[in-house]
Amino acid sequence: MKYLFFALAAAFIPTVFAHGWVSHITVDGTDYPGPPVATGAKDEPQVPRSPIRQLADNMRVGNLSSTEMACGRGSPGPANQVIDVIPGAKVTYAYKNIPNPETGGKTTWIHKLGPVSLYIASCSANCDPASATWYKIGQLGFKDADNWYEGDLYNGQTLSFQLPDSLPQGDYLLRSEIIAIHTSPGEIYPACTQIHFTSDGSLIVSPSNGVKFPGAYTGDEPGFKTFSINSGVDATNYVFPGPPLSNIAKGNEVSLNGGSLAISGQNVNASNNNSPSPPAAASSSAAAVVTPAAVPTPAAAFSSPNTTVASGKTCKRRRSNVPRVPQPELNRHRKARRRLSGRL
Repeated sequence: MKYLFFALAAAFIPTVFAHGWVSHITVDGTDYPGPPVATGAKDEPQVPRSPIRQLADNMRVGNLSSTEMACGRGSPGPANQVIDVIPGAKVTYAYKNIPNPETGGKTTWIHKLGPVSLYIASCSANCDPASATWYKIGQLGFKDADNWYEGDLYNGQTLSFQLPDSLPQGDYLLRSEIIAIHTSPGEIYPACTQIHFTSDGSLIVSPSNGVKFPGAYTGDEPGFKTFSINSGVDATNYVFPGPPLSNIAKGNEVSLNGGSLAISGQNVNASNNNSPSPPAAASSSAAAVVTPAAVPTPAAAFSSPNTTVASGKTCKRRRSNVPRVPQPELNRHRKARRRLSGRL
C-alpha cells in the first residue's frame, strides 16, 4: 500500500516543479558543482565553470526517439570543463530541485520510486552523444523491501558509483539516469558529465552490451511501469530497463540472499530471484558474474564516435580545447600504483 500511496500522491504534483538536476559530482573526494537548469532557476547561484552539461529545464525526456535521450533536456552542448580521472575512481552524485510552495519548498530531488543507472561512452567534449555507444556500469534499484535508492536523493543524500578500470586513456562521457516510476510510463531524466581517463586501465577489455541513446528503450519494458505493492509483483523482483551491466562494470561487489549469489559490478536490487536476461533482451535484472576477455588492441576495443555537434568535424583522435580539471590526488595514486607494481 505504501508504494500505491506515493504513486497517487506524486501524480498531483505539477510536472514543472517535480524534478531537478545534478547539483554536484564528487570524484575521489574533489567536488565539482553543476549548473542549474537554463530555464526556471533564475534565483539559483550560477556556476561559471563545470564539467556537467547544462540542461535546458528540469522536465523529463518525453520522446524515447529524441536525441535528448543521450544527455537530457535540450540536448545540451559541451560543458566548459573536463575532469581528469584515474581508472577505477569513485564518483558521487548529488541532485537539487527548484524550491516551490507546490513541493513544500523541497530543494532535493522530488521523486523516490525508480532505478538510478550510470552509463559511460567514449566521447570527446565535442562529439555527438547520440552517436556514441553507451555501456551500463552501475544500476541501483531497491535498497530493501520498502525503499529505493532513488529515495536517498529524495532525502538529500548522495549516490555513488565506481568507474571502470578496464578502459583506455581518453575522453569519456558519464550518463547518469534517473527513471521515476510514480507514473506509467516512467519518466526519464538523463544528465552527462565530461571526464578524461589520464591513463589506461589495469586490464583493457572489449566492452559488452553497448546501446545507443536514443534506441535503448522501447517504452514497453516492465521496469517502466508504475510499481505499487498491489501490482502483484514482488518488489524485490524489479527488472531494470535497458541492457544488462557491461563487463567493464567494476567494484561495489554485491552479495544477495545472505551471500549465496555474487554479482559482478554495481548491480544493486534487494532480490534473490532475478534471472539474467539474455544478451539481446531489452531489460536487465541481476546479472551473472562476467569474465572479461582481454583484447590485443586497446584502441580498437573502445573507439569514439566520429560525429561531432554542429561543426561537422570529426572528433576521432581529437583532443578538446576544453580546460582540464586536475585531480589533487592524481600523483599520489600514480606513485602508489608504481610502488605496488615494483612489489609484484
